[in-house]
Amino acid sequence: MSRSKLGTSQLVLAFVLWTNQACFGQTLGSIAGDTRDASGGIVAGAAVTVINLGTNATRTVTTNETGAFSLDFATHKNFRIREGHELQFRVEAFNVLNHPVWGSPNTNLSSVTFGRISGTNGTMRQMQFALKYVF
Repeated sequence: MSRSKLGTSQLVLAFVLWTNQACFGQTLGSIAGDTRDASGGIVAGAAVTVINLGTNATRTVTTNETGAFSLDFATHKNFRIREGHELQFRVEAFNVLNHPVWGSPNTNLSSVTFGRISGTNGTMRQMQFALKYVF
């Protein structure tokens, strides 16, 4: 096999292994939403528990003052360099779907912006990448 074909084959294999989630370590997902009671009112400070039925792993978050909650995503992949040495690549994303949590409307009756929502509560999508060399 020629050198360029071998390099291409290795690249394709690396891509398939990289994109296959079974090759990664623990992977966490992201869920966002808001909590409301039967009448449609916001429920602030409620505990929201998410259960992975496959592993029975649970995560609990508390809703903010607008009833919104968000769970985040993280995964990592370990690459063995040689015995006793490995490189870990880690990806973490916060508010991974970039869902806005709208702020409260202006409640000042004498304001020209009465009833207008002028911002969001919470943060925009944030991603961070890390490499760690373990020896």
